[in-house]
Amino acid sequence: MSEVLNASWFVAPADEPRSGIMQADGRVGVMVSTEGFGSAAGVGSLKPDSDDFDAVHLGLAPQVSLIGLRFEPGAFHSLFGLSFRAFVRGERTRRLTDLEGVLQGALRELSREACGFGQVEDVVATALLRGARGPDPRWLKLRSILDEMCATDERVDSERWARRFGCGRRQFERLFVEYVGLTPKVFFRLERVNRARAQLKAGADLASTAQACGFADQAHLTREFRRVLGVTPLAYRGRVVRANDGG
Repeated sequence: MSEVLNASWFVAPADEPRSGIMQADGRVGVMVSTEGFGSAAGVGSLKPDSDDFDAVHLGLAPQVSLIGLRFEPGAFHSLFGLSFRAFVRGERTRRLTDLEGVLQGALRELSREACGFGQVEDVVATALLRGARGPDPRWLKLRSILDEMCATDERVDSERWARRFGCGRRQFERLFVEYVGLTPKVFFRLERVNRARAQLKAGADLASTAQACGFADQAHLTREFRRVLGVTPLAYRGRVVRANDGG
């Protein structure tokens, strides 16, 4: 399921409230919780035609638990036939409603400690595969382009990607927003910051990270990093070091 699922997680009940932020990066999250949170939150930019980098803020009350899945860019549309915009408007398909029901059942089992999370992941994978349609040809083509965009440090050229996709630039950009929820330009900028974050987490310095990830210089890296993640690269690296040292 790695080609469609980016992550799955379970947050157990606790005595204190908890909060978190899920950055916009073109991935879509489906979450359900025990009473106190609601179900199905979209993860991605709520302004896909702008350069704004929005995030979903999650807050859990004490004793509330949550289970969720996060889909790779474009995979959610391919699986459920819903664009990101339709999803955040509250639209549902039968298949998505069924999946949310499976997640609710899994959450009840986990909350009773009747099974391990590995078993839940197996149940979820079965639910995703059940009644699955054939792969969406447009998503398969788009996925290969997304993979290349995530690996390159070159400036995004929508004309070139559109030719690879086999359509005009405007049509390509419309399809990209429909499947991913972000414009190609915004998606690329977010992925470049994510690559920089991985480099810093691995111990790279700012200068080599900026060069490796296609930033003009350290100042450019710092501006983009702070805009997307709300923290400077240096501060982020400091947090990682402290966490690894147990501080």
